[in-house]
Amino acid sequence: MDFQRHDSPFQPPNLDIPSTLVVADECDHGLFASLEFDLKPDNPYTPAKYLEADLQLPNLDTFEFGLLEDVEALNDTITSSDDGSCLPVGEHTEDVWAFTQGHETLLDRPEFRTWETFQDEAHGEPCSAFVSEAGPKSFDISLRSASVARCGNHIHGRIARADVLFRSLLDLGCGRQSVLFFWDEGKGFVQLDQDVRAAGLSLEASQSLIAEMLHTGTMMRRLRTFSDNTYLTETTSPAHIALAKSVAVVLDVLEAHVRMSTASTRSLLQLQNLFSRPKEVLLSIEAIVAAVEDAMSNEQVSSAVLEQVQISQSDRSWLHPVLSAVFARASKPWMDGICRWIGLLPGPGTVGRRLKSSYGYAPPDLEGSGANLSLMASATPSDYLQQLPEFVSEADGAVIIEIGRSLRLIEEQCPDHPIVIPQVWNVEAVELSADDTLANIQRIIEKTELYTAQLTRAIKDYSCSKRRPSPDHARKTKGSSSREDLAWACNDAQQLNFLHTGARFLRSPEALGLPDELYNLTLCAVQSLTASESGIVDDARSLHLHLDPIGMIKPLLSSQARLVNAVSLRLLLRSNHLRKHLDLQHSFQLIGNGTFLSRLRTALFDPDIETAERQSGVLCSSGTLGLRLGAPARRSWPPASSELRLSLMGILSDSYHSPKDPSIVNMSTLPGDLSFAIRSLPDEEIEKISNPQSLAALDFLRLQYNAPTPVNAVITPVALQKYDNIFQCLLRLIRVHYVTTQMYMQGVLDRAGAKPGQPRMLRLGAVQEMHVFVSVLMSYCFDLGVAAPWRKFMASLDRLHTELALEDADDQLGTRVVLGLDGLRLLHENTLDDIRGRLLLRRRDLHLREAIDAVLTEVLEFYYSPYAGSNKAPILHGKFRKKLSTLCTLLHGSARKQGSKSAGINMEDREALNILSGQLNMDRFAFCGEHDIPD
Repeated sequence: MDFQRHDSPFQPPNLDIPSTLVVADECDHGLFASLEFDLKPDNPYTPAKYLEADLQLPNLDTFEFGLLEDVEALNDTITSSDDGSCLPVGEHTEDVWAFTQGHETLLDRPEFRTWETFQDEAHGEPCSAFVSEAGPKSFDISLRSASVARCGNHIHGRIARADVLFRSLLDLGCGRQSVLFFWDEGKGFVQLDQDVRAAGLSLEASQSLIAEMLHTGTMMRRLRTFSDNTYLTETTSPAHIALAKSVAVVLDVLEAHVRMSTASTRSLLQLQNLFSRPKEVLLSIEAIVAAVEDAMSNEQVSSAVLEQVQISQSDRSWLHPVLSAVFARASKPWMDGICRWIGLLPGPGTVGRRLKSSYGYAPPDLEGSGANLSLMASATPSDYLQQLPEFVSEADGAVIIEIGRSLRLIEEQCPDHPIVIPQVWNVEAVELSADDTLANIQRIIEKTELYTAQLTRAIKDYSCSKRRPSPDHARKTKGSSSREDLAWACNDAQQLNFLHTGARFLRSPEALGLPDELYNLTLCAVQSLTASESGIVDDARSLHLHLDPIGMIKPLLSSQARLVNAVSLRLLLRSNHLRKHLDLQHSFQLIGNGTFLSRLRTALFDPDIETAERQSGVLCSSGTLGLRLGAPARRSWPPASSELRLSLMGILSDSYHSPKDPSIVNMSTLPGDLSFAIRSLPDEEIEKISNPQSLAALDFLRLQYNAPTPVNAVITPVALQKYDNIFQCLLRLIRVHYVTTQMYMQGVLDRAGAKPGQPRMLRLGAVQEMHVFVSVLMSYCFDLGVAAPWRKFMASLDRLHTELALEDADDQLGTRVVLGLDGLRLLHENTLDDIRGRLLLRRRDLHLREAIDAVLTEVLEFYYSPYAGSNKAPILHGKFRKKLSTLCTLLHGSARKQGSKSAGINMEDREALNILSGQLNMDRFAFCGEHDIPD
């Protein structure tokens, strides 16, 4: 291509010169060349004047013979080539023109050709009949002729100089302005003149190429703008910055590829092919940048980039290594945050502050509120899992969250523990780069083994009190995270950091790995090089790890989880006495303390004790006070808060300390500040508790407990809600059992003093049947419902204590016990779920619970009815029996369901229902035979 420099970018060619393709009409197309007259001006025999008039044939009508002009005399002698004599006239000789007789003209005869003709350098090939082979000028002449003939004006476009158009398109593809194209912020690159075309190409073909280059250049310019402007925003997340750096590397590779290939590019077709693969790369990168436009956090950026990478894999498989490397770099800030969250990397300030300020795993209600970070341990892991990226599996996310929460709890209890500040205990921090996956997988395993060995040794030294962290650590952790408070601020660590930095500057660029992996992968992709040609190891497993950042730290994650769980369990079970808090919940929330049950029943139901209800003109005595629920003298319900305090004062403290030290009655010594409280109820529930004779009369009463740190990691708000649900159910049952006991005792007394003819036998039989039903139900709830699952849970805790003791004896950590805080929490909550399932408090057993409440309601109506001892008592008894029969039918149907999947219950719960159903049916039929109802 001729790159001549001119002042104007346009060079209109001289289209008036006849084309080499134009052939005269009289030109013969045979194998022989046409006759040509040598009438050139330099021929000495060419006439001086124009011969057109002389060559015209005369008119036969006006032609006349005249005198001939004088001619010069001929030579007297005629020499011969042989003997010098002249042949005599009239003598018979051969006619040399006779060979043409009977033949066509000489021009029609074929030419004799030989192979030597092809070796003749002077031989010229005939002109081609194809316009495309005649040069761009012939095409331009034909295009102009066609356009003029069709429209009468020139619509074939303006022809740009080849060198100017080529250079402008090259700059356009690289995202730069030129004399033909300029940048518009709203539209992108815009063509200066819309009728510009290349020589030898139509306007449509030229504009198609220009439009493609405009798209490529616009993408290049906008991606460069994104890369440059990302650093200017203060609120930009680190993941945005990492993505911007990756985009800048890719753009540099594309420009370098174009620059290296420009010298071998001679035509516009080659130029189009040069930008074909870079355009595919730009399309994928542009889709990634558009996807992260609305992302606000590192997690959202990582998820958006991975989604676009997975979409591009199906269309552009050759681009998979490049996009995988881009995702690895974009997700590295999130990965660094995860490593700090689980304690693998140090950071400024304490772990808790680092959590709240940088990595967004604090619950929304605690963000910015200044609340104690220990409250985060009470949040459910599902709240944290929702904030993790989508590419993190649920199992990996649960492990990450468990490690982080455990570290937060350990930090609050032991801020100088080696697992919280490993760098102070000479444990080297694990530094992983995005290139570790392609470099060497084994190197990650080696780092894991070294880190685990150093941290294990530090934890053992801390437990044995062999050494403590440096005195500067207390000042560093309690102060602000200024430059002097960084992790390497101590002299030894600072000198070590300077040595590593200096050694890095002394290494050659090859040793530093420049250019980096992303640069090499992108260059190989746009140059269509294979892995063997590029020298890069194409490891499928490494590429998969690029799309699975958690897979890169799986060995470290497993090791850290094992050590953190070992430390947190020992801290929770031994230092914070978790067993004591669990026993407290069993004694009071599950009403497993006999003293508490007796005192509570007396304070709530005994009609013989003095009332705590405020009466005008009457002073309360200093004796035992109670609420006297259901007593005839009771005038209002529910009781006032002051009445509750007087009635329930000292019950919890006395019940907790009575078996230990009766002299200690200070209520503030109860773990978790256990106390009675008022339950928040909706309006429809408030109407129910306003009736003292209803089953829900005591639903407002609850126990309040605040689990301290780190006990709140196991006794969570979810578990406390389940405790409260169980306590409400057991309190209803205790009340009905007290009522049936009172009725049975009263019935026995009435029967002993009965007179002949009075229907006392009927009332006693009904009361006895109700009393036995409630007793069976209460025995089932406390024995099979509460005690059995709780004993199983306590046995698991005992085994856990034993395994930890064996680990200590073997000088090991995390070898026998793999359970963590979340595992212990799940074990505790599953136990409460089993109890709720046995008590029929789950949603699947709602019909059974409603049937039980209906029978208990009939018992209360019978007790409070004024007709219980009259002739109308059979009606009340019949209603009770009808509800009881319905309950037994439902229990029998639920117990007969086969399989845990179809029934929604496990085998143990089904067996418990079988026991309850069998006891209720046996006792009911026994009553019917023993106590006949007279007419």
